[in-house]
Amino acid sequence: MLRTSFDWARSLARRVARRLTSPRFDYVRLYAAADLSRDHWSIVGPASREEHEAMGRGKLGGLVEQGLTPSSRVLDVGCGTGQLTGPLADHLDAQGVYFGTDVAPEAIAFCRERFTRPNFHFVVNEMTRLPIEGVSFDVVFLGSVFTHLYPAEVGGAAA
Repeated sequence: MLRTSFDWARSLARRVARRLTSPRFDYVRLYAAADLSRDHWSIVGPASREEHEAMGRGKLGGLVEQGLTPSSRVLDVGCGTGQLTGPLADHLDAQGVYFGTDVAPEAIAFCRERFTRPNFHFVVNEMTRLPIEGVSFDVVFLGSVFTHLYPAEVGGAAA
């Protein structure tokens, strides 16, 4: 028996509803349990350090194609352990500014220790609030952020 498009849509709606109502990953707890000094890449997805670094270079390449310059002011929401931060540390000059934010204090502490340039700043954020005021940005990057929010939270994060 062939499935109708209505059956397919109803099945998709059920899967989406299950995903939206299931408990979300507790990233703060996962980061607290991780040994980031040994492995800072797999917690954000890549299977190896090389893959983590390649993904960061790819993200940088996309931003450069969109107009990122060495003197750009970048806000990286959900910076994690610095997948984009590493390539930006090599790309941004002394006039460039980088702010990385994440909900996990351990990720922020890791980045503060690893990326010590005076124009690189790291802050812990809430799920839909960034504690940054009085700073303007040329580029705002949200890599794999909206996928971790409920639909009602997306508007708050975007604002």
